[in-house]
Parts: sequence; C-alpha cells; structure tokens
Amino acid sequence: MGAPGKRRKNLSGNVTFKFKSISSSEENAAAQKAEMNDFYRDLAKTADNLKEWGLKNATVDLSNQTPFKCDAALKGGFENILSILPLLGETEKNDFEVTRIDNLFSMRWEVKGMIADSPDIFSLEYRGEILDHNAQSYDPEAQTLRWTVKDSDNRSISFRVRPRANN
Repeated sequence: MGAPGKRRKNLSGNVTFKFKSISSSEENAAAQKAEMNDFYRDLAKTADNLKEWGLKNATVDLSNQTPFKCDAALKGGFENILSILPLLGETEKNDFEVTRIDNLFSMRWEVKGMIADSPDIFSLEYRGEILDHNAQSYDPEAQTLRWTVKDSDNRSISFRVRPRANN
C-alpha cells in the first residue's frame, strides 16, 4: 500500500503484434506442412508463454490460414509497460531506453529480436496522455499508436506519455 494521498502511476494498456505470411523455412512441401502443423498445435503454449512474460489475457488469433502459411495477431494487456519490454527487444543488448522525468515517461526501442521475428505491425493502446510519438498512425479516440515495422527504414519505436494516476 502506498502512503495516504499518494497516487501510483498507471502504465497499463494493451499491445498487439501482427505478423503477415508466417510460413515454414523447410525446403519441401511435406516438411513445410509438418512444421506449420507443429506451429498451429503449439499456439496454446505460445499464449501461456506470453502470459508468463507479463501479458494478461494473452491470445493468438490466426487468419488466412492454409496448411503452408497464415497471418497471426498476438494480443494482450499489461499492468506496467516496463514489464513487457523483454518481449519488445533484446534486453541484454540494451536496445531500449526508458526515461522518467517528473510525471513523464519516455520510451524508445529498436525493433529487433522481438518474439523470434519482427512483426509487420505493432500497436499499443494506452489510456494515459500521449504527448508525442513516432508512430505512423495514431487514433486519439482509441488512444492507439500503430507502427508498421516490417518493411520500414525506421525500425525505432518511441513515445512519451503522462500516466494517469491511480488512487
């Protein structure tokens, strides 16, 4: 419990990683199909791993599914964005930075090392005040930032927020 009258900063929100055309790297069709069958079978385990890494209500949704490829969306919520940074970058390579000055948090990281391969799209929903960002699109109604990172020259994600206070 915090001190009476003291408010905790709320850094919670939701995150989505979208991957297009996930396919096997095997050379022949039978091996490709077998590898994709393993991938489809292991999706529940993937969602459980995401929960262990800090995502609440983690889900994996598939679309455009065939025996040889699919698109996928990994979704989940977080209590504190700092807890999911290991999902977003190679923490041992220090490719992310978080700065707090007074009541403002700035976050920046390079899109590499994410969950095996970089996603095509990364979106972040945050209910605090978003002061600035380098997202390609921003929906102020939904308070959702969206970066297209797969084919982007700028593989850096950054934003600055003022957290909402919890009582």
